[in-house]
Amino acid sequence: MDDLESMFELETFEAGGRELFEGMQDDLDPTDVRSLVIELCRVKDRLDRLHRMSSRDDREWGRVLPSDMEGEFTLQIGGVLRELRQTEVVYKQLMAEVARRRSEYDDDGSDESGGLDGL
Repeated sequence: MDDLESMFELETFEAGGRELFEGMQDDLDPTDVRSLVIELCRVKDRLDRLHRMSSRDDREWGRVLPSDMEGEFTLQIGGVLRELRQTEVVYKQLMAEVARRRSEYDDDGSDESGGLDGL
């Protein structure tokens, strides 16, 4: 069993994380990039759960509360939307880091400089 499969067996991704994992597998990835992909899939699952929470229960994402002044109300935003926004930032950063690291070693087999770019 190769390292990637053994790391995957330890994971119990939900549907979104599993789909992302299957789409992002690359045999050329070194271990550090593989671990970033796994973390990215975990974050994807977290985002999916947070999205379900924020779209299902109005009390989870915010409340309209009466203020001390008659006829005025205050919108109190709950922690789910803040967490969703922060998790989206982490997701984008991880995705960009995987792409950046892959660009260092994966050029799709094309050699635009004729093999002389390292000289």
